[in-house]
Amino acid sequence: MRSGATVRDVLAKSGLLHLVRGKVGIFGKVVREDTPVANGDRVEIYRPLAVDPKEARRARAATYTNRSRRAGSARSPSRAPGRR
Repeated sequence: MRSGATVRDVLAKSGLLHLVRGKVGIFGKVVREDTPVANGDRVEIYRPLAVDPKEARRARAATYTNRSRRAGSARSPSRAPGRR
């Protein structure tokens, strides 16, 4: 890219500009699209989460709890007898 190129320029040149619906960043730090990029910068496109991580964890825990109650075992599969 030319000197002084911005995040938007890089995304347009790569053909990924159409994917930007939210935030963008450089090396994990959220930046504006008009932020200049340096040689070697990793430009990232952030998308919204499909599911809230806390809700996903609660759903997995509820599924596991229900399954273990039906099976009559409260031990986790990793601590089941005979597994090492």
